[in-house]
This record gives sequence, C-alpha cells and structure tokens, in this order.
Amino acid sequence: MTEKKYIIFTDLKDFTYKNSLLTDTQLTEILGVFHTLVKEWAEKNNTKLIKSIGDAYFAVAETAEDAYHFSQYITTTSQAYDEKQHIDLKKISLRITMTYGSITQNKVLDLEDYFGEAINLGARIMDITPAWQIFCTQDIQQELKEVSTVQYLWDFSFHGILNEVPLYSLTPISDELLKTLKAFQDSRLKECDDIVFTSSCVAAVLSVQPLPFLENLNLLAVHLYMIIRISQKFDKTLNLKQSSQVLAELIAPLGLSYAVFQGSASLIKILLPWIGGYVFAPISFSVSYALWKLYIMYFYYQASGEVMTPELIKELFKKHKKEGRIIAKKRKNDIVTIWRYYSNEILSLTKHKDFTKVQKDTIHMLRKTEK
Repeated sequence: MTEKKYIIFTDLKDFTYKNSLLTDTQLTEILGVFHTLVKEWAEKNNTKLIKSIGDAYFAVAETAEDAYHFSQYITTTSQAYDEKQHIDLKKISLRITMTYGSITQNKVLDLEDYFGEAINLGARIMDITPAWQIFCTQDIQQELKEVSTVQYLWDFSFHGILNEVPLYSLTPISDELLKTLKAFQDSRLKECDDIVFTSSCVAAVLSVQPLPFLENLNLLAVHLYMIIRISQKFDKTLNLKQSSQVLAELIAPLGLSYAVFQGSASLIKILLPWIGGYVFAPISFSVSYALWKLYIMYFYYQASGEVMTPELIKELFKKHKKEGRIIAKKRKNDIVTIWRYYSNEILSLTKHKDFTKVQKDTIHMLRKTEK
C-alpha cells in the first residue's frame, strides 16, 4: 500500500562514539530518557512510531503541524536534559529530519516497515544534520511558514538523490555551523546536473533547424559527448566507441518509446515546414533531459557495483521525461537565451551532412556553453 506521509527521523549525534566510551548503565540512562519523551510526545501529537533501532526512531504523521510539534517538543525537552549534563558524552544531542512524500508499506513476517524516496532522502539529510537541529525539505517549510525560526540553508546534493534538494532549518542555526555543513555536499552530482541542463538546452535548440531527419544526426553527437563528459565525473575515460556501446545499452530497453521520438521530430517538420522545429523543441529538451539523467544513473550504479535493469531504465526515463517537460516550461527563457547566442552555429549544421563535421561543431558548441 502506497500513501503520502510526513516522515520524521530522530538520531542521537555521535552515539557510536558514546557507545564505545560510556558504560552500559550510562547508555541505558540516556536511551531511557530519550525513549520515554519520544513515546510521550508521539501520543500527544498524533505521530505514529514505526520502528526504533538503538538510538534512532522512524515515525510518520498525517500533517506537517503534527510532525513539527512532535519534533519541536522532543528537541526542547532533550535540550533541557542536556543542559543538566556536565559531560558532553552524557547528552542526548538529538537531531531530527522531516520530509514528505509517498511511502510504500512492506510487511514481512508480520513486521511493519516502509520504503520510498522520501524515506531515503530523510536518511541522507540526517547525515548532515547537527545536534539540536531540525532540518526539513521545502514541502514541509511551505506548510510551516508561520514558524518564526525557519531558515533556508541552500540546495544540497546527496549521494543517491539525483536532484538538488532545497533544505531548511526549523531551529536557529549559526553562521559558523552553516560553513561546516558545506563540507558534506557532493559536488560531483551537482556538476553532472549543471551539464545536463546546459546540454538539454542545446538539444532543444538543435531541434529548431528546419530540415527533417538532420536533428537525429545532430543529437547523436550530443549523446556521445554527454556520455563521455558524465563518465569523466565518475573517474572513467571513454572513447567514442565505448560511449556508443553505453548509448546502445541504455536505448535498447526504451524500444518503441525512443523510436517514436526519433520519428516524430521529422514528421512534425514535414507537416509543419519551418515552424515544426520550434514545436518540437520542448519535446527534444524533455527527452534529452531524461536520457542525460539515465547516463548519470548508469555510471552512479556502476561506481556502486550495481547494474541498472531494463525495468529501472524504462521507469527512470518516464519519470525524468515528465520532469524535463516541467523544467522546459519553467526555464524557457534560458533556452531562448542559448538559442539566440548559438543560432548561427546551429543553422550552419544544416549546410552539410558529414557526421564527423557535425559532431565536431556540436561538441565545440557544447564546450562553449560550459565555460
């Protein structure tokens, strides 16, 4: 069963370190106090405790307000306890993350558990959340605008999460602590996303040229270039032949979906001479965007020792194509800016049909956009 929930993760900062230095009696005291206050405030704020693992809790709530009040109360109460402790190791040092999204229930041996992207994101955010802080995603922040202490941090990149995530703190946070957080960002995925957007813009602009079938030749050069560029971010060095093999491997599961895209571009230009390219440009952006995301996932999985299944490829392509359509609408001015700047170079690609020359000119243009 899949449903949308407000997800709460709690964790005691540096608990592993405490576990190695404190006695069992001391640890039992800390955990006893923490578990008592968690259960008490969960009951008072309509929050369901799903499971606990050592020092951590995973809980869900039906509203953002319930999730926030539960989180706020246990943070305030644990801080009051910590203030009475003279040794840092004996403090609870609670930290909390809140996310919102679809989660799926999974029952094995009569045990209740959940999984989903929002749960995965909450766990990733916990890795950078300091003690006595409540970090949340934008979905939560928008429903808690009346909270006076809410503060935008910045857009974070996380391993396993392809898109940047705008993060907010629901508790006061110092400038010094903000500087410390920046060390946790994954610049590799952010750089890949920057390349994806720029190259998707170029793909959309390349589709504007009026000659049917030529856009397939132009876009092939962009595909091969993108695979090489993204592979470099994952410490790989591919040549054109190897990048062609990666392209074939990822395109194959898409089958008819990609074939329809290839043919529709030419058909639109035949039916709508001169303006067909403009009609097709947003479609080209969204499809290219989805494929670029697949390239990132391909190398990300490979770096983790995993293989993308055909089913996963098709599912991700569908998801990111939809996302690409939304981005194309929101950032159409950026696409137009690139079109104006490179229109002469793009139109020059229609004057010859030599693939080597097309490839060279296209790659040259892509490199210029990255400067």
